[in-house]
Amino acid sequence: MSEFGKLFEQRSQRLLALSRLGRITLDALAFVDAAEVSIFDEHFEFMAKHIGEHYQNHPKINIPEYRVVAFVDGLTLIATISEIESYFQDLIASVVVRYPSKIGKFTLDLNTLQTFDSIPSAVEYAGRIYAASLMFEKPNTYKKKLLSILSAPDDLLQEHWPVFIESKARRDVGVHNNWFVNEIYKSKVREVGSSPVESGTLTVGTDYMNSVRHSCIQIMGVLAKHCHDKFA
Repeated sequence: MSEFGKLFEQRSQRLLALSRLGRITLDALAFVDAAEVSIFDEHFEFMAKHIGEHYQNHPKINIPEYRVVAFVDGLTLIATISEIESYFQDLIASVVVRYPSKIGKFTLDLNTLQTFDSIPSAVEYAGRIYAASLMFEKPNTYKKKLLSILSAPDDLLQEHWPVFIESKARRDVGVHNNWFVNEIYKSKVREVGSSPVESGTLTVGTDYMNSVRHSCIQIMGVLAKHCHDKFA
């Protein structure tokens, strides 16, 4: 298996592992909702008291303890976006080590430079720093620079990129605005041609997470195949 194949396998399996968190929480909730007392009752009751009511987002399960499931799904979304962003960094670092000129001029101070034992190590570090900086770009600029570094065609990620950007923007709202819609979220989603949720909250459900996970794995797989064909 090529380096790019291994990177894809590692990260995609982590996404699948994260999917089990929601399943575990739902299974535990089934015990709470049963007639008999379970070891989960105390934990769910405590957590439900301290999780905002806007997490109560299931159309059929209307008990306070369900907030725990939605809360865990939100944490899973945060971790999922972190995994795919780290995967982008892995790919960029791997390519930049082979072709340092792809990131153009890049400055490292001497104190940082002297911590590396080889030029390739310093180049890989520079590639990761460059990749991390892309995360703060506007969505279409982010994609353009990512594909440019990977020598990929502009339309390579066209199908699943809007889903990724919406989920990334939703993650940002969850981390920085307690899952309440804001103008930054709406602007990012509109930039990739999608329709944002206009108001209210953006908590996460199981079906939503399944859709995001599918799109993220598709993006990772497409990039892995392209990089294998282009650079392996």
